[in-house]
Amino acid sequence: MIGLGVVRPGKLALITRSSHLQLGVSAQQFHGKGIWGTYPDAVIPGVHIVEGGQTSTGSIVNWLKNLLREDNSYDRLNAEATKLPPGAEGLVVLDHHLD
Repeated sequence: MIGLGVVRPGKLALITRSSHLQLGVSAQQFHGKGIWGTYPDAVIPGVHIVEGGQTSTGSIVNWLKNLLREDNSYDRLNAEATKLPPGAEGLVVLDHHLD
């Protein structure tokens, strides 16, 4: 987070690789139904960090990129994906994928 410049309240870091991880910075502690809440002083003294993520999302995108083999670029996949609405053609993907 520090290397990304995400060091003050209101900032969010998105870290991707085999999974996606979001780390937010808050000035105040908070809790909500379905979330664990914030972690005080976890990274930076005096602020609270909230964490969320999704497993295997990066792995499954990489699998698809390698499966297509035509143009092995994420830029092409992103461009094509922007043309489709969410859930296009009834597509369902389970994100518990490891390669």
